[in-house]
Amino acid sequence: MEGGFGQRVAVKLIALPVVMTGTMARQIQERFEAERQIVASLEHPDICRLLDGGVTEGGIPYLVLEYVEGKDLVEATAGWGERERVRLLARVARVVHYAHQRLVVHRDLKPSNILVTGEGHPKLLDFGIAKTLDEAEWGMGEEQTATAFRAATPGYASPEQLRGEALTTATDIYSLGVVARKVLGERVKGDLAAIVGRATREEAGERYPSAAALAGDLERYLEGLPLEARQGQLRYIAAKYVKRHKAAVVAAGVAVALAVGFTGLTVVQKRQIAREQQRAEEVARFLRGLFQASDPAFNLGAIPSTRELLDRGAQRIQDEVEDEETRLALMETMAGAYSGLGLYEKSNGMYEEIAGLLEKRGQEGAGRLARVYAEMAEGAAQLGRYEEAAKWGERGVTAARSLNPADAGVEAVALEKHCLAYALATKHGEAAPLCKEAAEKSEGSGLTPREQARILRNHGIVLKDLSEYGEAEKAYRRSVALARSGGRADGPTVAVSLAELGGLYFREGKFKESTEMFGEAIALQRQLYPEGHLFTARTLNNLANTLATMRQFGEAEKIYREAHVLYRKYVGEGSGELATSLSNMAVTQQSAGRLEEAAETLRAVLEMHAQGTGKGQRPYLSTLLKYANLRVEQGRSGEAVGQAREAVGGFDRLTPVPKLEAGFGRIVLAAALIESGRPGEALEPARAGREILAAILQPTHWMRYYADVALGVALAAQGRREEGRALIEPVYDLQRNTKSTGAWRARWIEKMWRTYCG
Repeated sequence: MEGGFGQRVAVKLIALPVVMTGTMARQIQERFEAERQIVASLEHPDICRLLDGGVTEGGIPYLVLEYVEGKDLVEATAGWGERERVRLLARVARVVHYAHQRLVVHRDLKPSNILVTGEGHPKLLDFGIAKTLDEAEWGMGEEQTATAFRAATPGYASPEQLRGEALTTATDIYSLGVVARKVLGERVKGDLAAIVGRATREEAGERYPSAAALAGDLERYLEGLPLEARQGQLRYIAAKYVKRHKAAVVAAGVAVALAVGFTGLTVVQKRQIAREQQRAEEVARFLRGLFQASDPAFNLGAIPSTRELLDRGAQRIQDEVEDEETRLALMETMAGAYSGLGLYEKSNGMYEEIAGLLEKRGQEGAGRLARVYAEMAEGAAQLGRYEEAAKWGERGVTAARSLNPADAGVEAVALEKHCLAYALATKHGEAAPLCKEAAEKSEGSGLTPREQARILRNHGIVLKDLSEYGEAEKAYRRSVALARSGGRADGPTVAVSLAELGGLYFREGKFKESTEMFGEAIALQRQLYPEGHLFTARTLNNLANTLATMRQFGEAEKIYREAHVLYRKYVGEGSGELATSLSNMAVTQQSAGRLEEAAETLRAVLEMHAQGTGKGQRPYLSTLLKYANLRVEQGRSGEAVGQAREAVGGFDRLTPVPKLEAGFGRIVLAAALIESGRPGEALEPARAGREILAAILQPTHWMRYYADVALGVALAAQGRREEGRALIEPVYDLQRNTKSTGAWRARWIEKMWRTYCG
């Protein structure tokens, strides 16, 4: 305090870590100093003021900012009425427009960076990652705007920001739209939903042209005027006019009616109104009956399940709804509900009836028909009927591409479902180009965040199975971000995307991260589907896989069995997915030392796959490889050699070759040859398998250790003892000190060490 006066301020400084290079430290210091220039240039009562700034004696830059005593935007407005919240959001948008006019983009707009004072005034702060549009003015070249400084909060970042693309004022408009959704509530409807939707469009060019335009729409909403977000909708504009001038319109309507003797309505209009009224009455009657069925008073106290309600509703549609358009609308809704519960047999039966009705309409029903075919493709694939799925998928894409005018959203969905059908049939070569095209077409297509998230997730599935892990992770993370931007209603999409990300981490050997993702997904799925779901079964299976790999065998088997109950409920006793999960449990039984139990389970699974997808397909071959690996442990290496050779040969004939299985299959073959007393023959498969696995797995993955020992033994057996020892010794030391590679495998490694290196 100086001269008897004091003032509360906020001081912001940066300490540069000693581990940074001089270049990195200089870049961050220059960036921080640029913020000082940016904030100093913005003189607005709703922007946190810069009071001072400089560099300490130790060379640390600092800012002295106005101290703002307030709460973040969401917390501050929690008890406000809707109109007050909308008015405040309009004011915030005006402040952002002010910054944009001075060529500054904030780039991290979120509730915690917009404080509200006790008087209800907003204060925009933290321009720490702001980007000037005129970089030359501030002396900021490309170096200062490099990826290292493109920090942002994922839930509020624009799509182009997440992709690392060039940013414009549209970036802040997108973030303002997300902020508005948080302030107004995730289930915002009507005109406000249209405003938020326009601000958060995927394509930057389709958003509001400026923050001022967004503010203008919010203000028009308060005044009951037509919105820019609904521009061109004549019926909507007329309705707005009527609402604002209700008395005048009513008076004019009465006068006109008296003058023309109520002859204004044509016969066609009367018929149309009658049809709409009939449909409304039919829908109301249908819903009354359906909800009455859930009333315990009509069910002797029993409350029907969701499945029972759907079944009753489906029967009522057949028995009571006569108007075709009403039937179609209700059936499409019911089919989607069946599909959402994982009841694909029921959903596809209903979709097939819908398709028959739409096919009679020709081009008029082509768009709806394309989507129905696409849904049928997914349903058939989920049920393991892959040839049927491919047929429906092809029909969906053909129907979508016949639309005039073209509809990129419909085509993207049709391509995605066709891709998914191939992916579930493990035909990733056919799936990959379809998913890639679907992802490209979904950009700017007008699809909802949920639909775009699903398309990206399925693209990620294919990329993962092609061992393109880096690209797969990008697709999954983008999918999660998009799904979360859709709010609570998109919870199922978030859950599945999290589960897929967990599966990717498992494939990469990141087991801790994998269990975290699976755990988060399962917790969300249990809330969403208290009666269970096929998606929950899959996530449980994958979590059990991870726990088994972490040697938590008891917990893993418990979770497997929970998953099997759901698999049997939703896809049946003979399904491929149940077979795969059973084979995973067999590996857990093997790891726990219950070898004969494991062998019995795997024999049953092999028969299931042989009857299902066939012996030459990936599911059968993967199970055969597990069986070969078990036979090596059981000391039946002669059988294991033949089984491993068959599995490797089968994998090599698939297009594309599944790298993980092809690599590990060669290591199992090498181990079987070694155990059969033929270590010299093990060199080629061991070297090839190790090379494949090294390209796709972390160095600490147990398969890498297994591969090192197999190759080391093969080299030592050919007289190259020191080369072999160099590979085996680190793994031997590791398992001796930590026991981290598994009981049988640890004993096998110790045996190899004694035999070839001791």
